[in-house]
Parts: sequence; structure tokens; C-alpha cells
Amino acid sequence: MNLLVLKIYDNYQAYEAWYLNDKKHRDNGPARTFVNKEMEWFCNGLRHRINGPAIIYTDQQKSWYINGTRYDKIRYKEVCEEYR
Repeated sequence: MNLLVLKIYDNYQAYEAWYLNDKKHRDNGPARTFVNKEMEWFCNGLRHRINGPAIIYTDQQKSWYINGTRYDKIRYKEVCEEYR
């Protein structure tokens, strides 16, 4: 198991990213956090979160994903029930 946490500064934004075996991954929080407070949850390289939105944007809009598939909020809740 190869865990790597990077602080990345590029021309667009600075962010912290967690990687496990070369894929974005974190079990207990967002795998990528930007300095503007945007957060993204990943599991094995795919956007994924079953207890809330996988992306929270700076304007507080949200996007829901399970295993890399994007859902609207209603369908997300249905899929989460099937997933548990």
C-alpha cells in the first residue's frame, strides 16, 4: 500500500491531494482540497461518496457521485439505500 499526500501549486490553483497506489483516494475526508475551499471525495481514483456530495464547490453547489457515476440528489439517495 502506497499512500502519498501532495500539496500542489500550479498556474490555476493550489490544492492538497491524497493518493493511494497512484489513484486519488481517501477514506476519511476529501481526497482533494483546494485553497478556495472546494472539496472532492475519491475512492480508488473515482469520484465517490455515500454520505454526502462528492464535490462541494466554492459557491456551495454540490455534485453527487457513487463509483464515478454522477447522480441528481434524488436518485443519489435511492442508490445510496441500495448501496448500503
